[in-house]
Amino acid sequence: MRTFVHLTQEERYHIYIMHKKNISLSEIAKDMGRNKSTISRELVRNRDLRGYRFRQAHVKAMQHHIDKPKAIKLNNELKSAITAKWSPEQVSGRLILKGKPSVNHETIETIFS
Repeated sequence: MRTFVHLTQEERYHIYIMHKKNISLSEIAKDMGRNKSTISRELVRNRDLRGYRFRQAHVKAMQHHIDKPKAIKLNNELKSAITAKWSPEQVSGRLILKGKPSVNHETIETIFS
């Protein structure tokens, strides 16, 4: 399975130039070693009234990365609230009921292993 790698500003420029030359999405993707859907999503997601512009697309993508919600880290307060008398799934549910930040049951399992 391939892992996702964000588009770079250079790749966005490459998309911009090739798209302006009316090269098909399939050809752009093949030339860049990317999936066609990646190119398509990029062009749709970052188009404005003036069309696709690579600089604005890159700024928008970087801002989106900054603004997205970050994962809650398992801190000492949460660790102390976790007890071995419940399953990891139950612990996760109880944290929610107590109004505490929720932690994935797989993360909780790491405490007891």
